Amino acid sequence: MKKIHILLPFVFVLFLNYATVISAQGTEIYSDSFTNVDKVDTAKTTAIVNTAEGWVEAWHPPQSAVIDSSEQNGNLDNVVVATESGIMWYSLDKATGSLKANQAKSANSIRNALAVSMVPETDSYFIFDDAGNIKHLQFDGSGMVHNPLMSISGLKNLVTVTAVNESTVAAAESDGTIKAYTFDTATGTMVENPALKFSTGLTDIVGVHNIPGTYNFVVTTRSGKSYEYDFDPIQGYKINASRTIIHDSQTIVASGIAGQADIISLLDPNKANAYVFDGSANSMTKYGLLSADPLQKAIAVSLPNETTQLIASSEGSVNVYQLDGATNRMVSNPFLEIKGLTFVKSYAPQSSMESKAFMAPSAKTMFQLLPSETNDPGTSIQYSMSVDGGNSFTPVQPNDWFHLPEDSATPIMGPFVVKATLISGAKDKTARLTDLKLNAYYDVTPPTAPGKPFASPNPSYQITTPIHWEPASDILAAPSDGASGIKNYQFRSSIDGGKTWSEWVNTNSNSPNYNFSVPPDSAAVYHLQVRAVDAAGNIGPESLVGEAYINTKPVQIVPNPAGHLVTVNKIIEPSEGQSFPTDQVRVRVKAGGEVLYSIKTSGQVQSVRVIYSDGNTQDLQPEHPTTDYTDTNTWSGYYYPSSDSMIPLSMPQGTNIDIVKFELVASDGSTIKKSTDLHSDLLTIEGSLAGTVNGQMKAKLSN
Repeated sequence: MKKIHILLPFVFVLFLNYATVISAQGTEIYSDSFTNVDKVDTAKTTAIVNTAEGWVEAWHPPQSAVIDSSEQNGNLDNVVVATESGIMWYSLDKATGSLKANQAKSANSIRNALAVSMVPETDSYFIFDDAGNIKHLQFDGSGMVHNPLMSISGLKNLVTVTAVNESTVAAAESDGTIKAYTFDTATGTMVENPALKFSTGLTDIVGVHNIPGTYNFVVTTRSGKSYEYDFDPIQGYKINASRTIIHDSQTIVASGIAGQADIISLLDPNKANAYVFDGSANSMTKYGLLSADPLQKAIAVSLPNETTQLIASSEGSVNVYQLDGATNRMVSNPFLEIKGLTFVKSYAPQSSMESKAFMAPSAKTMFQLLPSETNDPGTSIQYSMSVDGGNSFTPVQPNDWFHLPEDSATPIMGPFVVKATLISGAKDKTARLTDLKLNAYYDVTPPTAPGKPFASPNPSYQITTPIHWEPASDILAAPSDGASGIKNYQFRSSIDGGKTWSEWVNTNSNSPNYNFSVPPDSAAVYHLQVRAVDAAGNIGPESLVGEAYINTKPVQIVPNPAGHLVTVNKIIEPSEGQSFPTDQVRVRVKAGGEVLYSIKTSGQVQSVRVIYSDGNTQDLQPEHPTTDYTDTNTWSGYYYPSSDSMIPLSMPQGTNIDIVKFELVASDGSTIKKSTDLHSDLLTIEGSLAGTVNGQMKAKLSN
């Protein structure tokens, strides 16, 4: 039974658009509460589907071998248990009829063992731990002694072990390989025996048992299959088809054998199902008489003989079930119960649950994954989904609506597969997936048209111009968050007045803006359009056509043919030898006169300010409005800094007036300060108009 249920609300939302009510009714197309594995692809799932608790937890080595037992004269005699605090040995106390701890044969120094396997007819056992070590312990008359020469270290992905004899142990690995290690007297170490190595191809092994006195093994899987592999010295290992069991339980957590594997118990969390070999049918047959039912959170089973089963629970107990002749059923013997144990799990850092492929009842485009989790601190679950039967997966955010296949409006029916990856940051911590649902619906309604795009002023002669527009809206209501959602905008442009257009390009954003790049050193009027694409792949109508003049030519002053920046257009009563306009400066001018000059700029110049060598400043006037789509512009001004709009009559003979600097303001508001360098010459005072010219000079210069 689950301890926690988190129910996520399902909301049905209505949206109103142009007086028409459009709704999207989500449909649940998948649901699993993990009380069985009917919807789980057990061959591809590496996490543990704990059907007893009703959740998926991180993978840990099976606990199927935390107990082992032996008999004497047909009765239970000894029990060995692997726990967090050590290996515990219990012996039958005939006086009280109970199992009592045998401290001499226990090994408190062996902590966090994951499995233990007794060596038949000896006071020794093999264990393995989560560090990848197999160790052998032998009773020397006073206590258990660890023999390092018979230990193996550095093993990876170990699942379980089974003792073959006092010098050989077999180990199962997570890839389905069975390896046997034997003590080599020549080297004094345990070495791999290549003759006893074989691959089962089974990746969900929960138990491996050696058939006593042989090199044969019974291998059991989580998905409910049990196989006997018989050793042939010439041909190697072969499956004994007559000993194969295909179990009808949802999840197998452990198995046990008795005798020559003539009795096999397949344990699920709630029941131990016994099978016996039927010689007349030459097959294994389910035998209800030896089955133990009901159970609670069972994790391991051991069969010391044909009428006894020891079953361990994750709650920390070991119960002994014996055949009751009066009732012809397996009954727990309370006098033989062991309590207060803690078994080790050692969770894997990452494991996953993958569903079986399933179909939707009708075509869908939008999906919403709704999980319920009860996670240990520091753990998490990541989700992904496949729409091609599990060939490829796309990460998805739980609870949010998403669209698959991405960037496609194609509705699909499947086959779908959902995947949950459990991340554990510590060996004693796990994430737990308790429920998983998938909602879906079919969205065929496109978004509305966005607003007309417009350009922000682009930085001086930069090739990228920000384009903006009012956002579109998606009017189809999703069951949870209100809309399928704008996933992307598409943009196109034209430079011939809209006669021809560029291809639509994705902005790869649902924000109503785009950085539009144009060629450098160019100037053109661009027509602009955008359209929206929703998360279901529906493409909305185009926006109205926007217009933007984009000039990427550098903001600068264009020199005249003589290489000067300034051209003098006219002065009052020029001295002999001067004619206008002239690009030869300095010009000679009389005190009391005026000078009309101009400069030429390129790029999107909005204003020009002049700074003179005498400290005066002046704003020049453009020939064309700065809002016109022109590549160049001419800027004109007078030099008359005095209040009566003329060069002061008092200015001494030979005074030079130069332009120190131009300040050009670009269309984006940035200021480019242009030093005139060697071409800053403007005028020299030569003579005076005193007594001959009065009043404003501007009218004369304009004639």
